[in-house]
Amino acid sequence: MQKLIYSIWKAKDVDTAAFRDQLLQELSPALIALNCQHLRVCIADDAVAAAAPYIISSDNDLVSGLITFWVDSYIYRDALESVIAQHVSRFAGYAVWESAPLVEPEAQRPVGQRSPGMCEVVFLRKPDRLSREEWLSIWHQQHTQVAIETQSTFGYRQNVVVQGLTQDSIAHDAIIEENFPAEAIDSRQGFYAAGDDQALYEAREKAMIDSCSKFIDFERIDCIPMSQYIMQA
Repeated sequence: MQKLIYSIWKAKDVDTAAFRDQLLQELSPALIALNCQHLRVCIADDAVAAAAPYIISSDNDLVSGLITFWVDSYIYRDALESVIAQHVSRFAGYAVWESAPLVEPEAQRPVGQRSPGMCEVVFLRKPDRLSREEWLSIWHQQHTQVAIETQSTFGYRQNVVVQGLTQDSIAHDAIIEENFPAEAIDSRQGFYAAGDDQALYEAREKAMIDSCSKFIDFERIDCIPMSQYIMQA
């Protein structure tokens, strides 16, 4: 099976809540009817608005949401993309291979409901200074454990882009999905699982930034808090 990811944008005149409802109530059942599996829908909505100060963007064209699912073969995706196109302003598709070093606990994966906390969606591009092999080695073999140990993450999916699927797909090299508890939405201490310990928060943030700088160019990254809905187990 193959995992596909679609970045989606809503029309500027569409209300975010209405867009979310359309994705959940109309688009999701239509995709499931076409035999996709493990469907997740993420949307940058009001529930994560308090995290807006922490958005990182390499341009002003932030995505409105993310759709991920698995299919038997990406070759037969035309019907799926046709349905997506009916519910969004535009979209960009990617075939990826997923590594999940931190799987969400069962209790944190309610089907058809909003997942606890937030899902931070990150788009990465490989720095020119690194070969693909060096970049993957640093990210997967060195950074992964640092991320798990310094943050309050309870779910971590690393998606390496294999191929852009649509004509306007941006040249991302990776798309990351990280699940955080509710306290991380509006608190850096909550984000870094530091409680009220300011020194611990600062130490963990520094460790994380130092590790990220080894394989990320910060001017070539997009980081967007979203609400996550698992629509299909």
